[in-house]
Amino acid sequence: MLARKQIPRNSTFQIWASCAYKVYDYAKEEIVKVNPVTTKKYTITPSNGELAKFFKDLNERISRNYGEIQLNTMKFEYNFILMPSGGSSTTDRSKDSLLNKRSVLRIENNDNNCFWYALACLMNPNNRAIRDSRNTKSREK
Repeated sequence: MLARKQIPRNSTFQIWASCAYKVYDYAKEEIVKVNPVTTKKYTITPSNGELAKFFKDLNERISRNYGEIQLNTMKFEYNFILMPSGGSSTTDRSKDSLLNKRSVLRIENNDNNCFWYALACLMNPNNRAIRDSRNTKSREK
């Protein structure tokens, strides 16, 4: 699969697929469209055998007895999500330890807009003026 070649080796990812197709219904003697079948999400790691389970699930969902599948109408859609591998971890969960981390921004304000201040800091990480404007007296009531 071309998509599998684009995923970094030894990485963890999620995969799911859907397939839409038409079948020849012998009872009605006509070609009818079957609703697309979709697999569940499978988390694939370098060491587990979930990829084989994924393809087995997809095959079972497609091969239900609806009639004769018209192969020229089959359309597959595969979806991949790369799972982050994580970073360094810590066992210290004290308040001082968390607030001393560079990845944690402490939003202090007197209104109910702390989410928007945090979002502004996230969207503009290099703009020190936005981060420093969190404690201005202009927002005090």
